[in-house]
Amino acid sequence: MSLPDAEPAPSQAFPDAGTYVLRDKDLYLLFNASGAGVNGRGSHGHNDALSLEVSAGGTAFIVDPGTYFYTADLNARHLFRSTAYHSTVEIDGLEQNTTGQQTPFVIGDEARPRLLNWRD
Repeated sequence: MSLPDAEPAPSQAFPDAGTYVLRDKDLYLLFNASGAGVNGRGSHGHNDALSLEVSAGGTAFIVDPGTYFYTADLNARHLFRSTAYHSTVEIDGLEQNTTGQQTPFVIGDEARPRLLNWRD
């Protein structure tokens, strides 16, 4: 059984989540303007403020790296939630928010992105 072909969802803003999607046919861009979340503790958050995901023609060009592991490899978890592992701005090699390798579910709340204007 297969699902029928459907038109892709249109461009849409999700301001409460800080997520914005631009879409036109097979062109797709996701923009992340969210903060650390969970009242500044981060929980499952990453240092990915202002990051992008981009695909065109069914091919992903810029992707989010995901989590890798939660606690089986704390070094890998730390790397995969770092600013450098995301398609975003890194200044002077510093993290957007403070993190600690031994606290894999805590992240600071220093970066506070905000959207100034949205037009699709």
